[in-house]
Amino acid sequence: MHFLNIIHRVTLNKFYVGETIDIQNRINKNNKHSFNKSFTKAADDWKLALA
Repeated sequence: MHFLNIIHRVTLNKFYVGETIDIQNRINKNNKHSFNKSFTKAADDWKLALA
């Protein structure tokens, strides 16, 4: 099952909307810069805001 999620970048108060089947794994990958060309690569303080 896929989930819509909104993650929040705490330091700059930015939000990102995405979808995934494993929310915690996705946040961990975003915070470890696993996606080289993504919007989320600029930070390592993403937190789940809504799922």
